[in-house]
Amino acid sequence: MGFADYIQYKIKVDAPDAFDQDPDRKGQDPKIALEEMQEIIMSHLSDLPFESFEIQEEFLLAYIQAEHDLPELMISIPQIKGVISTEKKVIKGENWNKIWEEGFEPITIGDQVIVRATFHPVDNKYKHQIIIQPKMSFGTGHHATTRLMMESMLHLDFKNKSVLDMGCGTGILAILAHQSGAMKVTAVDNDPICIESTLENCDINHCPEIEVFQNEKISANFKTDIILANIQRNVLMEQMSCYKHWLNTKGTLLVSGIYEEAMPDLIAAAELNGLTYIEHRMLNSWCMIHFNLDEVKA
Repeated sequence: MGFADYIQYKIKVDAPDAFDQDPDRKGQDPKIALEEMQEIIMSHLSDLPFESFEIQEEFLLAYIQAEHDLPELMISIPQIKGVISTEKKVIKGENWNKIWEEGFEPITIGDQVIVRATFHPVDNKYKHQIIIQPKMSFGTGHHATTRLMMESMLHLDFKNKSVLDMGCGTGILAILAHQSGAMKVTAVDNDPICIESTLENCDINHCPEIEVFQNEKISANFKTDIILANIQRNVLMEQMSCYKHWLNTKGTLLVSGIYEEAMPDLIAAAELNGLTYIEHRMLNSWCMIHFNLDEVKA
């Protein structure tokens, strides 16, 4: 069976005033403003059958299978003032794997973790080897937020703990938690493509024990010791009360997917839900924040 053809949309925002009538963003770093606009566009397009997104400097690349293409695609988002232009090209199915193999490089975290593809050679000098099949889904490990989460995870004790990977993408964080000694790992996402990718990567890494399913199937009485949430800012804000509800007492929450300037709002939302700020890490303006649930408050 042949590989599917894909359409690549190359999206650019020409918006001198990045956000319309928003005094909180006056004087914002243009690079950060651009990246945040790209995140907003990704969120807007995620309700359509796009399978993956990639940021390349001023461009956002969005991929959709050719059979699901949207010939009349027009992107109009009220809070972005300016012109959002798109260019499109076809990526033939027979070249798809080759494109990934040429562009996907292993990711390393010190001498502790290597994330590599199935076509990379084995490197046994790393304590944790995570092997993934690069596909059109989030979380290959190259994004700063995924790296921040993995770095922070190396400082946690996972032994005999239960873990929830919220927005699992390709399952990298769930697999690292499993390899770090977690007793039970649950990986969820709202994208069926990500669910399929996570299941495949769990199989490649010999960890079929990881439970993988879509978000809406989380039970009302779900409980866990550690939550890993590498998601967009708005989703983190909306789900903060859920994280508090799902966490066991003395539980740990690691969140990423936000910029430095969003930290105060997120910390305030977490503290409002009884979570305690522990620390944060930064990389290329992106942040990871560590919270604990010290005691359950009514």
